[in-house]
Amino acid sequence: MYYPVTQSFNFFNDPQKIIDFANSLEFFEGNNRWPGKRTDDIWNFDADLYQHISLKILSLFYPKGQVSYNYEAEASFQKITYDDVKMNKGMGWVHDDSMHKLTAIIYLTPNNTTSGTSIYTPKKTIGALKTPQIKYDYNEGLPIDENDYIMALNEHNNRFRKVSDFYSEFNSMICFDSNLYHGANFDLKPGEERLTYITFFKNISAPYYPIVESSTIL
Repeated sequence: MYYPVTQSFNFFNDPQKIIDFANSLEFFEGNNRWPGKRTDDIWNFDADLYQHISLKILSLFYPKGQVSYNYEAEASFQKITYDDVKMNKGMGWVHDDSMHKLTAIIYLTPNNTTSGTSIYTPKKTIGALKTPQIKYDYNEGLPIDENDYIMALNEHNNRFRKVSDFYSEFNSMICFDSNLYHGANFDLKPGEERLTYITFFKNISAPYYPIVESSTIL
């Protein structure tokens, strides 16, 4: 592990401007690994905004002007509607983002504080996490049996114990080590959606990493 779980509030000075920008972009279906739709990498539309957000997140660990570092990241807006996850009964699939180092999520849906993210730990040691095919079939819009889906989701998630809950407080941001198991929560009604800005830091080259650094202090 490299980074602690972190939460901050009032992330954007003008969050409505960010929402308007998001709504001006085209959203695309994914490759069935996740529900809803995402934009292309924000770097392609507004490199200054992409860099501003990335540096603002990393400044929580590397103060501006005090530490020199480099990073690679991909970032996009994501919209998840009630129809995308209505079979989930409020639960997301527990997973990790282990191909990356740091995951950050900014919540951009006003008046919805209960569609956040939970952090989990395995109840017992597990190897490579295998997710049932039915998850991908559902995300792809294929016809599936709801009872089979719920059974598979519960069986999968019951391998984990929840250790932290983060509410989707408007204009708040959470970030966590990408190796941590986590899952989204969906408290959506018909016609509602969950808008987020997600950054995956694929690589961060820095003189220290917070968790590693703290472990050296007795």
